[in-house]
Amino acid sequence: MNAPILVTRKLGKCFGGLAALCDLDLSIQPNTVHSIIGPNGSGKSTLYNCIVRCDPPTSGEVLFDGEPLDGLTPDRVAAAGISRTYQDVRLFRNLSAIENLLVGMHLHLRSHWWSAVLNTRTARADERRAHEEALRLLDFIGLVGRGHIPARRLDYGEQRRLELGRSLATRPRLLMLDEPTAGMNPREASRMIKLVEAARAAFGTTVLLIEHRMRVVMELSDCVTVLDHGVKIAEGTPADVQSDRRVIERYLGNRTHRPARPRSQHADSLLEERC
Repeated sequence: MNAPILVTRKLGKCFGGLAALCDLDLSIQPNTVHSIIGPNGSGKSTLYNCIVRCDPPTSGEVLFDGEPLDGLTPDRVAAAGISRTYQDVRLFRNLSAIENLLVGMHLHLRSHWWSAVLNTRTARADERRAHEEALRLLDFIGLVGRGHIPARRLDYGEQRRLELGRSLATRPRLLMLDEPTAGMNPREASRMIKLVEAARAAFGTTVLLIEHRMRVVMELSDCVTVLDHGVKIAEGTPADVQSDRRVIERYLGNRTHRPARPRSQHADSLLEERC
């Protein structure tokens, strides 16, 4: 087995007296899709925030490619090779599709800002390479011929794909996707699944995935971690997790006896997916 690309050790995050994450140990293998599932409030987004240092952990550590992320700012985490998308679309709405991709490439431009101001040969060559790469990414995400369109005028599925493309433009070794199929119809969700699979194959990118659609999780994942109130209660292959007794009891409910208290809407959706 290869050395993990991302490791968390006894990761904890407290908000006042509330423990959102508690002694969480994770090991993400390179070039895999590793999903994090659990109901709202289980600590999934908190975990993402701790990794990218938007909200540093209270305790424990995060290692990326063997190096601690302690003390890094979010932009330095991105420069190290970690990119993240969010539940809600966060594009530059008034910029064109290709301009959104070019923004994602700024980490890897060779020329300095003053080169662009002076319009040096290096800056012009940099701009040309970036534009060519952006055109290739537009093709990859299925937006050929739509690069000139402002992001706000793209339909929802296109915006989601553009957001993925902008993350790929940073050339991440770890791509963290937060509910990439949220709000999509089945056709759009299926297209996104294929795009994530293609991204892993084409770019050799490791994917850390938060997703509520269990069909997406089961289809994409090599490994699944289940969180409950910030604690890991199960981990393994999709088949192992789907049949895990603790997961069934906590989220799916007893299939022969209704629980004493109503299940959450999320648990009902899991049960529907399982059936």
